Amino acid sequence: MLRSEYVLLGAVIFGAGLRLYQLPGQILFGDEWHAIFAATHFDYSQIVSNFGLSDRSIPITLYYKFAMNSVGLEEWVIRAPFFLSGTLTILVLPLLIRSLVGRFTSNLFAWLLAISPPLIFYSRFARPYSISLFCGFVAVIMFFRWWMAPNWRPAILYVILAAASAYLLLVTLPFVLGPFLFFLALSLHSPWIQLSHSIKRLTGLGILTLFPLLLLLAPPLYFSFEAVSNKASHSMVQLSVMAEAFKILTGQESLIIITITLMLAITGLIRMCRKSPSFTAYLFALSLIQAVTILILRPMGANAPHILARYMLLALPAMLIFVAAGVEAILAVFHSPLKKWVRIALPVGLCTLFFLEGPILAVNYRPNNATSLMMLVYALKGEKYHSILKRVPEFYKNIAIHPPASLTIVEAPFIWQANHIPLYQKIHRQHILMGLANGLCGKKEAILTSKHIANLSSIVDLNSIDELFDEGVNFVVFHKWLQNEVRVTLPAYRSQQDMSNCIERYRTRLGAPLFEDEDITVFEIS
Repeated sequence: MLRSEYVLLGAVIFGAGLRLYQLPGQILFGDEWHAIFAATHFDYSQIVSNFGLSDRSIPITLYYKFAMNSVGLEEWVIRAPFFLSGTLTILVLPLLIRSLVGRFTSNLFAWLLAISPPLIFYSRFARPYSISLFCGFVAVIMFFRWWMAPNWRPAILYVILAAASAYLLLVTLPFVLGPFLFFLALSLHSPWIQLSHSIKRLTGLGILTLFPLLLLLAPPLYFSFEAVSNKASHSMVQLSVMAEAFKILTGQESLIIITITLMLAITGLIRMCRKSPSFTAYLFALSLIQAVTILILRPMGANAPHILARYMLLALPAMLIFVAAGVEAILAVFHSPLKKWVRIALPVGLCTLFFLEGPILAVNYRPNNATSLMMLVYALKGEKYHSILKRVPEFYKNIAIHPPASLTIVEAPFIWQANHIPLYQKIHRQHILMGLANGLCGKKEAILTSKHIANLSSIVDLNSIDELFDEGVNFVVFHKWLQNEVRVTLPAYRSQQDMSNCIERYRTRLGAPLFEDEDITVFEIS
């Protein structure tokens, strides 16, 4: 059996490698901190009864809280669930749809999942998207199987996974509940007896689904309804934002590659309509339901392309299925013996093109301690992301002559909400850690403190210079005013502490800095 699955297993292994590459030591940034802060400050009852103002995921926060009280919240503990769910997606989804689309399409679908930049990103990013995508998409496939061949095992799996997806990420509700609307609409064209039977089936499963949803979601909705409701009815989503979000979902910058992707998806949609019309309409309808709901609700941030792309992430596997089916449709044009070779060359060539033209190679230089940040910036700015920097200090150019990863640099201050500092790493190619001032500059950080980083290896406390020696740190770089280093305005930088006290304390302990210019002051540690 394994021998016949070498194509699928190859996709799983390759995809797992892309998701695991340099994952240890990645710096946490932005939204990844929301659940950590909540797990640190709240008890279990407070966590389960409130969504919070920062869109934290309740089950992820509970997991962090449990880890803090047991094994300790280290980077591998934080990132493991997202990596595992992202890898399982490559294996499980193609197997689930194989009987509906055929082996060729399902295998190519696996490879498209494996090399998809957004799916790689969310498998490495400590937010619930990769887990909710896995749960949500498996759930709707289970619903489809149950509807086509009544069996309560897929129905029970649907109930569990749909509830899990919604609990992880509330915005997935339209997609995972969409099957009820789809099959009800489909049944309206049936004779009365069949319609009555369909309504009974949908009602029965609906009640079963409603029970865990109410159990999990009712408490936080009740206690934080205002916080949730305030996130709706914002500005209308612009067409230009939709187009940019689609580009982010494809993971491509080239208009030619995006056009190829779109044409293949349309071709595959047409082919699948002929071979499996119900399943094709089902996937398309669920994607449409998700999109229309987002447009109607107008959630906060939906006018930012990368956030809109997040909201539509559950529709991405459907699009990739259509793309894979489109390739098979093209192969149907060829005849033997040419077809045998084209059947290998076309999918291999397409996957190679998608991989080489995407951002994966561009951000996976070594070392890179912030691949997720770089992928996010790449998605927003394309290949021009380097233009964010106003200038590059000579210090970074000077240490670039050393072998890659031979030096360790601590960068300070660490602004967790936004951070352009890792952009310099592509220039100097040395290992970086983030430095937490933690009162060194005369004022403690209001949110991020030493108790948050106790078990994290990617962030160090700048108060203990002796520990920096022990950890093999070579340089500490203090950035005087981060906002002065970038061309874009980053509101998070307004809260930056004055670094002058930190610099003076290090000057007192270590002597004159090794390097200083208008942006940075560098001290040599070892």
